[in-house]
Amino acid sequence: MAAQAIQIAYGDAYKPFAWRGETGAVGIQVEFVEELLVERLGISVKHVACPWKRCQRMVKEGNLDGFFTVPTVERDSYTEKSEIPLYTTEFMIHVAKDSAVIDQLKGLRYLPELLAIQELRHAFMRGSGWHEEMLKKAQNVTRVADASVIPTMLIQNRADLYIEQTEMFRFQAAQLGLDNLLVTLPSPIIERVNWHLFISDKSQNINILPRLNALLKSLKDNGELEALQQEIFARFKIDYIVK
Repeated sequence: MAAQAIQIAYGDAYKPFAWRGETGAVGIQVEFVEELLVERLGISVKHVACPWKRCQRMVKEGNLDGFFTVPTVERDSYTEKSEIPLYTTEFMIHVAKDSAVIDQLKGLRYLPELLAIQELRHAFMRGSGWHEEMLKKAQNVTRVADASVIPTMLIQNRADLYIEQTEMFRFQAAQLGLDNLLVTLPSPIIERVNWHLFISDKSQNINILPRLNALLKSLKDNGELEALQQEIFARFKIDYIVK
């Protein structure tokens, strides 16, 4: 067990997964860490909300112990991650129902086909490693500090599409009362991604990972992990489909 509280970083504007609440970091990711590390492993955790680029820099420098995110080549270079993902999501294409490009998008099958349409206007959260990596060939990109404004941008025709996890997008749309004005295209699935807990190579608490790995394996083997995923997402009124 760690001698002092482990400091886990979360983006401060990434609802419903993580954001800055009145008492600090809150969201789905915080609930997973509380359930697994605090409740089941007895580890003291301090949840830190900060702008996502700063979070990553502080973990890389060893000023914070870890973060909850998806693998990228850069992140893997300075961290170790849980062997089993805590949950899995799918990045899909989301547009306004009356979008002028919707018919053009419906026939797409693969990401390269999408990126070949250079006039399309993309939007995503500043500091999102996944978007920066996957959309590096996109020609027309708007980066925003708070991802929750993007559904409104689609409605106002300030962006053509938003590639994001369906759970996140539908939550954002519901919070804004825009459910009926937006649509998620059923295909293509841009990417299925696994969400892990990462610990910095410089952290003195990196030895918690074997304990977490053993716990996750046990929960997965007996079916409890799937039940926990659905339970935690349900706390945020999201129907999680086990993948």
